[in-house]
Amino acid sequence: RGVTLSLSGHSQEVTSVALVHTGELAASGSADKSVRLWNLNTKLQVTKLERHSEAVTSVVFISNGLQLASSSQDCTVILWSVKNKNIEQVFEGHTAAVNTLCVSVDGMYLLSGAEDGHVKIWNLSQTKDVVSLPGHTEGVTTLALTSNNRRVVSGSRDKTLKSRNFQAE
Repeated sequence: RGVTLSLSGHSQEVTSVALVHTGELAASGSADKSVRLWNLNTKLQVTKLERHSEAVTSVVFISNGLQLASSSQDCTVILWSVKNKNIEQVFEGHTAAVNTLCVSVDGMYLLSGAEDGHVKIWNLSQTKDVVSLPGHTEGVTTLALTSNNRRVVSGSRDKTLKSRNFQAE
């Protein structure tokens, strides 16, 4: 099947995309340090979000598209309000580029994996780092969390998967 829609606007490669579950809104992160929101029905860019000082590596929608998280090579994770198009919180704590994000099904937890080999689990209702999970000897490249928030699995450049139990307090 052919391409039905092509959107352009980033000045460098697109590194990550995310969709709201309805499929009407898309987000894209880029090496140009920006996050863009796109209305797929109107085929227009809704907004350009800028705050990261290095390439954006991952984007993920939270709370049915009311919020968006982005990670970057600048070692930060930013929580954005989609409606207001502004920053709600900047999460700091990684000591190297943040590569990947994952959000819990209930929208309570945001996980970030970075080149420092750590996985951080952020409690979004308290906007704090709940726990930091070391264990990888190289950068974390991918993450998954079970729907009941009890098991975290991470993959790394060290060629391993780490599976950990996680119990929120």
